[in-house]
Amino acid sequence: MCLSYIFDCVDGEIARYRKSASIAGKYVESMYDYIIYPFIFICISIGLYNLFNNIFILILGILIALFMCWGNIASNLVYTVLVIETKNSTNKIVDKQVSEIMENIRKRHSKIRRIYNYIKNLFTFPVPPVLITTILDILFINYCPDYSVDKLAIEFRPNIVFSIFNYEIEFNFLYIYLFLSVIIISSRNIIRIIDNFNQLKSYSK
Repeated sequence: MCLSYIFDCVDGEIARYRKSASIAGKYVESMYDYIIYPFIFICISIGLYNLFNNIFILILGILIALFMCWGNIASNLVYTVLVIETKNSTNKIVDKQVSEIMENIRKRHSKIRRIYNYIKNLFTFPVPPVLITTILDILFINYCPDYSVDKLAIEFRPNIVFSIFNYEIEFNFLYIYLFLSVIIISSRNIIRIIDNFNQLKSYSK
């Protein structure tokens, strides 16, 4: 994962240095962005599924990947529809129209977006939080002592086990991050799809 991020940053610098940047290269780089992040969540869910043996985790990973793909498709369709439907489909006109649509979307949810912008990067770019949650899992599971009082107990086995009134919940920090990612990424991309549709509908009028 870290190696792929390094290559993603380096390839552009090499292309600029060698003066070999091209539209085809941009196409390949865009494909990387659309593939790698959904694939990261799929791999995380497979690893957690093997650890917890819980099919629900695997479903969460698939849902995240699907919503990330759908969100990207929805954004690209804005360009596609405008290019097809606009008589003069030069880059400047298309970019201006798309900018107006995106600005309208930002204004519609200005208050919500101000709050959301603080946390969205944790879920749209998963490499740092995945590393952090993995480190937390290693530290807590290996070095934290078990805790017990009355009917409440927390045990640090291969996973974290939270027990209350003889009911056990097994989890780790990566599992929590995956669950939150489903909520955030799914909500974000559903809103994006609806907003793009509404803005294109108003534009056609």
